[in-house]
Amino acid sequence: MALQRRRWPQPGQVYVLATRHSGVVKVGHTTVCPHRRAAALSRQPGYRGFAPLTVAWAVAVPDCRRVERLAHRLLRRRRIRLHLGCREMFRVDVATACRAIETAAIAIRPKPPQWRRCWFALARAAARLRRAFGRIRR
Repeated sequence: MALQRRRWPQPGQVYVLATRHSGVVKVGHTTVCPHRRAAALSRQPGYRGFAPLTVAWAVAVPDCRRVERLAHRLLRRRRIRLHLGCREMFRVDVATACRAIETAAIAIRPKPPQWRRCWFALARAAARLRRAFGRIRR
């Protein structure tokens, strides 16, 4: 039986980088400053044709890997496939990419506990105990 490697939530930022070509953006995640990441990517060989990359939008999220992966799934039909070594490029405007990231962040947000439901279950259990054992005195 193979061991599964569990990935813990990684807090960070999911960003949208705008390129000099209108309508082409890069969606990615980082645990450092997005502006530093944009500068580093602009120097990489695959992204030089799109340089300069500028940060159009960034948001801090509790699990940047999952949010980015889900945003990529939402934008998958608009992906640009290039064999230059640059990935995660999409032919969408910045607003559409931002909406995809926001949707992904909302989708992975943990649901609040159902305190009201728990309270009613506890009240019903207390009522059953009172009926079974009579009124409990303090």
